[in-house]
Amino acid sequence: MKRSAPLFTVKSLLLAAEAPVVFFACPLGTKVWKVRWAIKSLTEAGYSVVAYEFTEEIFTGAEPEKLHQLVSEVCRDIQKKIVALKISGTCDFGFFGSSLGAFIMYNCIAAIPELRWGVLNTAGDAAHAVFTKRKLRRSHSKAGYTQDELRELWGPMQFPRFRDLDGLKILLVSSNKDRLLPLSEVDIYMEPLRTAGAEVDIMELNVYGHMPSVVVGLRRAVPLLAMARGEGDAEAVTDLRDDEL
Repeated sequence: MKRSAPLFTVKSLLLAAEAPVVFFACPLGTKVWKVRWAIKSLTEAGYSVVAYEFTEEIFTGAEPEKLHQLVSEVCRDIQKKIVALKISGTCDFGFFGSSLGAFIMYNCIAAIPELRWGVLNTAGDAAHAVFTKRKLRRSHSKAGYTQDELRELWGPMQFPRFRDLDGLKILLVSSNKDRLLPLSEVDIYMEPLRTAGAEVDIMELNVYGHMPSVVVGLRRAVPLLAMARGEGDAEAVTDLRDDEL
């Protein structure tokens, strides 16, 4: 019997035990090596990085249960790694999730109390995201799924039940020109975090499109994380333009 391919792979770049750890979740289909420049900027700034990449097979097979499986497996993997890192003396954990990676980290927030700060670098409605891509829309429609049916199936992940999040600091980064998550629509996702006690800040990027917003967020990963940790300000990430890409 053929074994199914893993839905994610993980690579760790660990510094000294006292270094804060960033659980870094890539966009869908983006290999860790393709964003090594962003990861390098984090390690040079003193962060240990545990980086996750996600295979496009999560969606290409039109099997909605794979997204549930992925979220559960990543959460468990992060929990296991936190237990091991605590034994070695590490006690400061955060996250940086981009696009699908932000969607996954949004769910990890609900399950992992050790995550105390982090950046959601765009995200959005998973069902809408699938139906904006022609190939994925065709495969899911052929399998008999409508966008509304996917939205219902993925509802528990789109809107997880949050524990007490008092003390958690989150920075959401997006653009009003991001069609997957324009800033005008973020409150539906951020308000549950605030209601649970999290401190949530929002930063607008002056960038057109979803992936360009993701790239600019990655380029500013260090100052964005500093803001999320309460150690920086917006000066380094304001006045960004499309021609910076």
